Amino acid sequence: MIKKIPYNFKTQDTVEFEDVYSAIILTQTINDEAEKFIGRFVNFGIFHVIEGEGSLQLDFDHYQIKKNDLIIAGPGQVIQDINIPNGKVGIINIQNHVIMDVWRRLDGVYVLNPDHTNSHISLNEEESDTLRIITEKLINKANEDFHFKSVLFNCLVVEALITIEEAMRRNPLPADQLKTITAKFFSLFYLNNSHERKVAFYADQLNITPNYLNIAVKKATGQNVKHFINEMILTDAKRLLKFTTMDAKQIAFELDFDSPAYFNYFFKKETGITPLDYRKKNK
Repeated sequence: MIKKIPYNFKTQDTVEFEDVYSAIILTQTINDEAEKFIGRFVNFGIFHVIEGEGSLQLDFDHYQIKKNDLIIAGPGQVIQDINIPNGKVGIINIQNHVIMDVWRRLDGVYVLNPDHTNSHISLNEEESDTLRIITEKLINKANEDFHFKSVLFNCLVVEALITIEEAMRRNPLPADQLKTITAKFFSLFYLNNSHERKVAFYADQLNITPNYLNIAVKKATGQNVKHFINEMILTDAKRLLKFTTMDAKQIAFELDFDSPAYFNYFFKKETGITPLDYRKKNK
């Protein structure tokens, strides 16, 4: 289902993009009130600048953006501080199981590899126009009732991903086998890290042993798989501490820790301070 998500810069609530597909085009004048807007992508999100230029924040990073730029947001990421005077942007949200199906059929896509995309890319005019048309079709067809509606939406989403993929392939990933395995691991990890945090899961998806996956990732990055899993857990924890009012016990439960005490131990071991101290410093 697609819905037009209400957009109000004056709200201080977090907007949850969580449908199987959802799409909006924002055309309001974006001003200082945008600083109060926080959008959280429950699934995979595409933020496309159709007109204008300015800046925004994705999690803890600030980006300068212009016409035809694309910000790629993974599950759980928070977008805020949108400042694009007189701008026009399109946002598409796609549920993870749809992305995974495309990923398998295309034998792994660069667009899902944050290590390669760095979340921010520039499209050419043709690619940008294609993505704008797709977003408009998703919105315009949302409230129509017709046969094969889900098939049409799937096709539009696949076309959007392939369009972005073509932009990615202008700077292709290395063909070396270990680096290719590492790239595919990051693509899988990007989509599944919120609920799959065992090395064995990713190795199984790639039809290799956990040991071989660790060897490949270590060779390519200098770190093993567990390092990236812990890094993502820590990022999720910081995100929840900074952008929500959940207490440590709730966050520990949200992140699947065995106990609040172990969450506190993990967080202090990784950062040198307790979760409470981190929240106090970053409010």
